[in-house]
Amino acid sequence: MNKKFYEFKCISSTEANLYIYGEIVSKPKVDFWTGEKDETSVDLLGFKEELEKLGDSIKTLNIFINSPGGDVFVASTMVSLLARLKNDGVNINAYVDGISASAASYLMMEADKIYLYKNSVVMIHKPITYAYGNADEMQKTIEMLNKIEDSVLMPLYNTKAKISEEQIKNYLSEEKWFSATDMAKDFDVEILNGEQPVKASFDINVMNRYKNIPSYIQNIMKNTSVVDKQEVKEDIAENKQEENKKEKIKTALNLLDLSLRMKEREEN
Repeated sequence: MNKKFYEFKCISSTEANLYIYGEIVSKPKVDFWTGEKDETSVDLLGFKEELEKLGDSIKTLNIFINSPGGDVFVASTMVSLLARLKNDGVNINAYVDGISASAASYLMMEADKIYLYKNSVVMIHKPITYAYGNADEMQKTIEMLNKIEDSVLMPLYNTKAKISEEQIKNYLSEEKWFSATDMAKDFDVEILNGEQPVKASFDINVMNRYKNIPSYIQNIMKNTSVVDKQEVKEDIAENKQEENKKEKIKTALNLLDLSLRMKEREEN
């Protein structure tokens, strides 16, 4: 089954997978007309709660990314949450299944190891946000963005960089798009054999905020069909069915265990 949305999955008692296949947001988006929650967005509270559910036994977290980025402040907080995991001894691997753009690259860079496929794409740029208010309020926003760049972005990129800090800053200013080969030249990443099909499993309108999108990415955006969105909904439904089956099995086992213990007490 293809993963096209944000979720955690424990694949063993010591290893878990995290799929970030959507936009990074402060809170879940809701469809104005239907009231349905956007299952592809990655919100801060959900991210934090899912991390806490992993438990102390997890030693390896694999992050699979296909994201256009999103809220710079939310992503910065998510990086801090991942850093705590690393401090607790969890090893983090990041896999770029399609695109790791903007704020999504922060999460990627926090990993101990970064893996790209031959057709993976990474984009980095200066942090951006929306602001409203007078000159003083605007200045506060500018100062905050500069602080995030200097205290969050630059340290992250520097830990994996093969290039100078000045060159990284130049890349941020120009909105730099990297192919897998480009990334391997400038950063400490490993290119895996094979390719991952690149699909826009998120709202493609998010990409309109960027100015230097490569032509082949633009073609993917243009060719994204309604079928892709339907696949997302089908995958979500299938996962919910799997979770329901697991819960029913878990409940049945608990009831069986309780029944056996009660029978044992009666016999004693």
